[in-house]
Amino acid sequence: MADHFDRKPRRKAEFVQPINMLRAKVGYGGLDESKLANSQIASAKVCLDVLQRAIDDVRNPAIGAGNSDQLVDRILQPVAQLKAGAAVAGYPLVEKLADKLIGFLEVIERPDRETLEIVQAFHGTMHAILKYKLAGSEHRHALALIDSLDTACRQYFSGQKAVRQS
Repeated sequence: MADHFDRKPRRKAEFVQPINMLRAKVGYGGLDESKLANSQIASAKVCLDVLQRAIDDVRNPAIGAGNSDQLVDRILQPVAQLKAGAAVAGYPLVEKLADKLIGFLEVIERPDRETLEIVQAFHGTMHAILKYKLAGSEHRHALALIDSLDTACRQYFSGQKAVRQS
């Protein structure tokens, strides 16, 4: 469940459970778990590439001036896919990061320079976890990074409150 940093969500990430056509055709059993995990990791890396392109696109002034919900959705979609793929591949840290990022994206008004920096930091952290194969949930350095990203999100919102009150 996404943490919304004590804020009311402006949008809701939609998770669609696709029909597993392959499973319907071949049934259960006989699938090598390591091959499945490797394919999910490859898929997660593709999602990270799509996320980076989305960040770059939103930074582009020609695109970044568009509808704020569409811009956020452009970033949100690969993050939701990352969350699902990380769960299947056995990367709970990436799943936790993606969930936290989804919570952040659900409450921002529109992507600005600061929000894109935060999204970029989440991207870099998830990339490092996959690159260095930190598949467990108790890696000290990764947990410290997650705490730092959570703090960055909370500081972003506390900074917004200070600006609005001025």
